[in-house]
Amino acid sequence: MTDPVNAFVPGPRARIAGHPGGPLSGLRFAVKDLFDVAGLPTGGGNHDWAKANPIPTRHAWTVQTLLDAGADCVGKTITDEVSLGILGENAFDGTPINSAAPERVPGGSSSGSAAAVAAGLCDIALGTDTGGSMRVPASFCGIYGIRPTHGRLDLTGLLPQAPSSDTAGWFARDAATFAKVGSVLLGEASGPLPTKLLIAVDAFGFADPEVADALQPMVRKLERIAGAAREEIMAPQGLSVWARAQRSLQPVEAWQTFRPWIEQHNPRMAFSVAAGLIAGSQVPAGERNWAALMREEARARLRYLLPAGTILCLPTTPFPAPLRGLPTPELQPLRDRITCLCAQGGLTRIAPAQPARRHGERRAGRPLDHRWAGHRRQPDRRRPSHGGPLVSDLTPNLPDVVAEISALFERYEQALIDKEVDILDASFWNSPHTIRYALGENGYGFDEIHAHRVARPPGPGIKEKRIRLEILTLGRDFATVNLEFKVRGREIIGRQSQTWVRFPDLGWKVVSAHVSTMEGPRPW
Repeated sequence: MTDPVNAFVPGPRARIAGHPGGPLSGLRFAVKDLFDVAGLPTGGGNHDWAKANPIPTRHAWTVQTLLDAGADCVGKTITDEVSLGILGENAFDGTPINSAAPERVPGGSSSGSAAAVAAGLCDIALGTDTGGSMRVPASFCGIYGIRPTHGRLDLTGLLPQAPSSDTAGWFARDAATFAKVGSVLLGEASGPLPTKLLIAVDAFGFADPEVADALQPMVRKLERIAGAAREEIMAPQGLSVWARAQRSLQPVEAWQTFRPWIEQHNPRMAFSVAAGLIAGSQVPAGERNWAALMREEARARLRYLLPAGTILCLPTTPFPAPLRGLPTPELQPLRDRITCLCAQGGLTRIAPAQPARRHGERRAGRPLDHRWAGHRRQPDRRRPSHGGPLVSDLTPNLPDVVAEISALFERYEQALIDKEVDILDASFWNSPHTIRYALGENGYGFDEIHAHRVARPPGPGIKEKRIRLEILTLGRDFATVNLEFKVRGREIIGRQSQTWVRFPDLGWKVVSAHVSTMEGPRPW
């Protein structure tokens, strides 16, 4: 199969046949080069990443699920470098061609997947979305694409970027194929049609007038389907305020994700990618804390706006696809404007999906941002006759909960190194019942733990190398983190554990913690 639009990763393309007779038999799918495909390197859009990491021996969950359903894998597609891009340009592998507007960018970071579907080189393609990387390419290339609710799909075998915002999604050219893939990946049939439409007037006002006008026929059609519609302000604080919060949180997590690789291998990077990672390493604690609070406000706003059966409609992007090869100074304002309309996905973790339509000879995304009635709901919190709460869900290791705890733990560990006492304090339950046992110190209650932190010098501490990290979550409100590590400068094994509880009014907090070492023979 030829590749006239430069959608696929250069080099040999392995074809993997799907299971015969499945619901997706006869369909071809491509895979963004962030997902593991057994026997092929996971390149992440950066040649040095592939060199530093072993070739996977198992398929990512999403890849295996499509193969099991009968679809045939036809290759891996180009991504923006380590998924840190929104326009679809890659300094290593080039920019895939947007078949809808060849002189314009395809959108990223799932650029190759969108380009392959738009050009008819495959029927389906897998992509990811942290801050817009499914939605923007779908809009620019004129195809269907979805960012599912955060944690809805298993991300096993996916190269992460910012775990508290990362999602996996898929593209298709037609609605029937798009829905069929959704039934397979989500494990359920489509839910009932919405009964109420909300029109985000602040988002439409932010878009270019030509885009807002071009979208009005689709808005009217959605009104007829839903039967009831009203205008609403999506972000009372301001779209740019929500975007600022996402731009404060996502780069910090990206830096935490890629920091070990950067420090150990000093990889080659495009200037814009390196600049973004450096910026993520320098976001001050106060800004991160503010952004975390704004995230909670944004989530609360969308929970209020989007009860079951309601959809929120807004432009996917504020303008059609920009020209290819624009100078660097012209790119950042475009990225900033896109983030103002895409931040609600990563910030609030609600599920947007959008087909696209023509706007002249370019593409402007059709607006559709909704919570599907068929999506898995939060478990009910029922109360027994004595009035106390009953834990009704102890499902282990829900992917979105594991991602949250992983991000919180990495944030805590980095704060230990940097001695950012505010972040350390914010991680623990402010209660006299909180306990932390450590080497040479015991903290009974929040105040004692705080005093030990203030007295502790900054620096990497006793951990020289991680040996094994295990995270166990039960339901959505309880988790443990357990780390085995080598003690710095000594042949001693250390162990660290934390117990996290999600409080209704406080969020996740550590209620007990323990650090110890094991040396010499075991006493039993």
